[in-house]
Amino acid sequence: MKRERKGNHQRGFTLVELLVVIAIIGILVGLLLPAVQAAREAARRMQCSNNLKQWALAAHNYESTFKSLPSGRLEPALGGFRWSMNASLTPYIEQGNVFNLTDFSRGPGSIAAVAAMNIPINLCPSDFDQMNNQNDPEHGVGNGRTSYNANGGNDTGWILSGSVINIAASAERNNGMFVTNIWVRFRDVTDGLSNTALMAEALLGDGNQQRISIPGDAFQVALAHADPTPPDRQTLYNQCLALVPTAATPQWSYNGRFWHTGNYAVTRYNHLMPPNGKSCVVSGAGALNVRMNYKGTAKAASSRHSGGINYNKADGSVSFVSQNVDIATWWALGSRNGGEIVANVE
Repeated sequence: MKRERKGNHQRGFTLVELLVVIAIIGILVGLLLPAVQAAREAARRMQCSNNLKQWALAAHNYESTFKSLPSGRLEPALGGFRWSMNASLTPYIEQGNVFNLTDFSRGPGSIAAVAAMNIPINLCPSDFDQMNNQNDPEHGVGNGRTSYNANGGNDTGWILSGSVINIAASAERNNGMFVTNIWVRFRDVTDGLSNTALMAEALLGDGNQQRISIPGDAFQVALAHADPTPPDRQTLYNQCLALVPTAATPQWSYNGRFWHTGNYAVTRYNHLMPPNGKSCVVSGAGALNVRMNYKGTAKAASSRHSGGINYNKADGSVSFVSQNVDIATWWALGSRNGGEIVANVE
């Protein structure tokens, strides 16, 4: 008797099995993606930290050569044109060609090739440029940007102006490493180089005056003061902390749009508000542009890193500080000669 040969039939996946496999793959992807994103952000944060290290080394080389740091901003009253400290340090970050094109006797915006330079270590890889609207002149499309701001100190930066608001008639009221019309020497840093911030991250503006972005935007607060009395630091801090911005709150959304100009509006910050907090400006004519640089500001350091920001110190080291740092400690880090005790912030 002949036996029937069994066919070589292969059993396929059932619909249930296929759905189970897809579900398992989905779970694995869901588990892996955050890990991949976290690894990428860790690499970006490390590169950001390295950028700040390069700036700190440049500042030290400059100070070694000239026996002081560059001024935070040089006013026309003293023959200057508001160049940023970044511009002064270009020979020490392998940008000698940019420096050779720079004419410090002219305004930064008048030298197109310099203004347009996007210097790699000016930009944190976690940050991104949203100021790309050619129809909005405030975006400064075509200008080089910066994600790193110079420390002005822990006061408001108020300046007594002359007959025109943007012509300084007095020294800037501040005590950091980069102050208008002041050239700080390392020996002037009596609080200690390791206890004083040099620079910090500050997010590029979103370029949208109708969108509230915290951190990033600067908002006007109703703090009235009259020259020659400067605004009170504590009052500005309190009002900024209490402010709940709405669509009716005047704001400034263009931080970092020019790397070459030493204004609080774009390339300097101070240690009033905590990292990743709101930034605020006292009220008055031109409050959210010109006035930011003369009549008092609370410009916060900020970043896209989770939980805090990178900053470098005057001793050349780079650290990460929590956005929940004790405010007294943050204020102490801002001044070069305030005599404060800086607690451990690592």
